[in-house]
Amino acid sequence: MGGRGFPYCCFITAEGEVVYEARPTTELEFKTGLANAQLLVKLRAKAKEKPDDAALKASITILDALGHGQRQNGPSLEEVDAAAKVEGVDERVLGQYRTWKKNQVVSQAMRKAREDGGVAVYEMWKKGEGPDAGSPVELGFHYYAVLGAVKAGQKADAETILAALEKIIAAADLGDQMGNTLEKLRGEIATLKGE
Repeated sequence: MGGRGFPYCCFITAEGEVVYEARPTTELEFKTGLANAQLLVKLRAKAKEKPDDAALKASITILDALGHGQRQNGPSLEEVDAAAKVEGVDERVLGQYRTWKKNQVVSQAMRKAREDGGVAVYEMWKKGEGPDAGSPVELGFHYYAVLGAVKAGQKADAETILAALEKIIAAADLGDQMGNTLEKLRGEIATLKGE
């Protein structure tokens, strides 16, 4: 099913309700999306039996946000953050929330890179606040962190981040597609003074 990007999947009940949306680029991401959709349906059914269960409601709110994608009227970030603080929330759901939240912060800094040249991303990198290994935003994070380090005139950091970016690109077998980008980054780093 089409969306604003590829790949895009909707998990739909037999009644036609879109339960969960995902953008899986790997089999594992697809299976995680499917498992989350199934868990969300299961938790919603339980919630009908236990309407006063705060932990159950909180787990539903978080899962709904994780798989809300392009649908309108999803839980707000404030609602999701509050739900994550409720005692008894499903640990699997909390783990995914933490990764999702981190990726939201990273994505926000990456969007800002168009204005600040990657400085905010570079500042995150310096604090060790980057995405988890294998995250969908990992490649973009390192790209913008290199740009930010170059803008800040930090040659050694730029080279360190570039080396990490090269490993990410190699692991994803994107060398052919990213070769020109890497050469451009190397050229920008070469213009910096330093060791």
